[in-house]
Amino acid sequence: MQTMLHISKSLLILFILALINPSWLPAATEQRIALVIGNGAYSSGPLKNPINDATDMAAMLKKLGFTVTLKKDAKLREMDEAIEAFGNSLKRGGVGLFYYAGHGVQVNGINYLLPIGARINKEADVKYEAVDANKILDEMASANNGLNIVMLDACRDNPFARSFRNAARGLAIVSSAPSGTFVSYSTSPGNVARDGEGRNSPYTQAVLENIAKPGLSINNVFMNVRSKVKRETGQIPWELSSLEIDFYFVIQGSRVNIITNDPSYSTKSDLKTEADELARQKAALEREKQEMAREKQEMERQKALDAEREQLAAERRKLEAERQQLAMAKRPSQPTTGETARDGRFIAYSNGTVLDTSTGLMWAAKDNGSNINWANAKSYCENYRGGGYTNWRMPTQGELAGLYNAAKTYKSECGNNAHLAELIRLTCTTAWASETRGSDVAVFGFHNGVRAWHPQSLDIDYRTLPVRSGQPTTGEIARDGRFIAYNNGTVLDTNTNLMWAAKDNGSNIYWPDAKSYCENYRGGGYTDWRMPTQDELAGLYDRSKSYKSDCGHYVGLTELIHLTCNAPWSTTTRGDQAVYFGFDGGNKRWSGQFGGGLRALPVRSGK
Repeated sequence: MQTMLHISKSLLILFILALINPSWLPAATEQRIALVIGNGAYSSGPLKNPINDATDMAAMLKKLGFTVTLKKDAKLREMDEAIEAFGNSLKRGGVGLFYYAGHGVQVNGINYLLPIGARINKEADVKYEAVDANKILDEMASANNGLNIVMLDACRDNPFARSFRNAARGLAIVSSAPSGTFVSYSTSPGNVARDGEGRNSPYTQAVLENIAKPGLSINNVFMNVRSKVKRETGQIPWELSSLEIDFYFVIQGSRVNIITNDPSYSTKSDLKTEADELARQKAALEREKQEMAREKQEMERQKALDAEREQLAAERRKLEAERQQLAMAKRPSQPTTGETARDGRFIAYSNGTVLDTSTGLMWAAKDNGSNINWANAKSYCENYRGGGYTNWRMPTQGELAGLYNAAKTYKSECGNNAHLAELIRLTCTTAWASETRGSDVAVFGFHNGVRAWHPQSLDIDYRTLPVRSGQPTTGEIARDGRFIAYNNGTVLDTNTNLMWAAKDNGSNIYWPDAKSYCENYRGGGYTDWRMPTQDELAGLYDRSKSYKSDCGHYVGLTELIHLTCNAPWSTTTRGDQAVYFGFDGGNKRWSGQFGGGLRALPVRSGK
């Protein structure tokens, strides 16, 4: 009974004190969740303090009862995923706090936080390569958790200002924020904040010194921060608030064990606390050293695995070469299409064809051998299968005239002199041509170089000489499953009948230049090359294959097609965006057509 009375009296005293001074309450009972990001290792405009700032801020927030997620030197996807997870956590209620230290830029009044590895060559790239700061506010609004705090120490110099059309300084003040939100900027709109000469930036150092002082409302904390930063640097931190109640990081009468440069905290009663804190910091430093040792050990293990993987890839290539040699040895002997003779612009091949290099036309090495009428001559040409080709036809008068050369002479089998290169043998000197004019059909005389016309009804008989467009198939040099490589720098995919260039263009170029490169490519003597679709590139990807490209990425495709880096452009576009395909992971991705340069890999249809 006495115990019950004692408890009741105690509760009554607490209730009265709470009515007199609500900030006296002994501890905050709400959930506190924080996401802290520090980015400093930029390839352009690196910063020395954000990692320190984020690390120290995360440690301080943990002491203030926050459940903290800390991200250091985060890339775009890592930042997006962390912000989304942060928003999901806030849906359980409580206080949310987002802190960011690093580069931030404004484009058209919108603030963007720059991740590590952002590829920004012009102002339009920021939209796709950086995090819209409004995303944090959107997540907070969606969570509807009641009270949120945003601290942006992100107004350093824009490292990409020279490539921007309108290089606005600093960040823009957001026009609105969800109810119950407090936003603090390290400096005023349009101005640039200092990174700092010591361990922390001036803004973050001031926040760390004031945030843990008991009994200070959030407005008083940041008034102190503004006063200190303005006095020491001249920059003026700025706040935007839609809070409807006071918030206290530390309520009156509570203690937080911290080390601070504020003289008002250097009392004798704090000495033991400071000693304890130093001991904890020492222990934390020891843990960090152990973690670094583990990371170093893991790095050495990864290097060993990479070396072993490279050795296995080399052994796999050697084994495949031996397998190809064995297969070639077992394969029955086949005739090749090797060159057998040349006469000026003409090249004769062992498969009974002759290439006119000045026109790109391929001729049968000899005519049909006997006189036939025009209709039969046309049919003979279209059904001719010399060299294994199926697209032979009857030549035009102009094409036959292009063979005539008065300086060349040999005697045909019918006794007349034929004036053309001896690599093309005519058994008689008049050949049918494909043109018709009414009921007349065309011929050409190689004994006199004359174009003539004859009535088809007279049933006159002459010789015929088949012709086709294109160059001969060159020799096979290697196979890898469904892929066949030829010595003219082409690789045939027998599954799709697509012919690929054996290697990409060798350097990064923008999308329009890559498209032009593919369309003007003349590998193997072909003229119908083009840029591939994203599905055609995806069809090449094979996760069971792997070799190291020149830029260091491992790519998953046959080694008969050599990529100097992992990502070629495709034809698919959307506005000023274009798709490229990543052979390092088999992913289709979007990039600005004039953003980061990528490779070009030409393709054509058919043999």
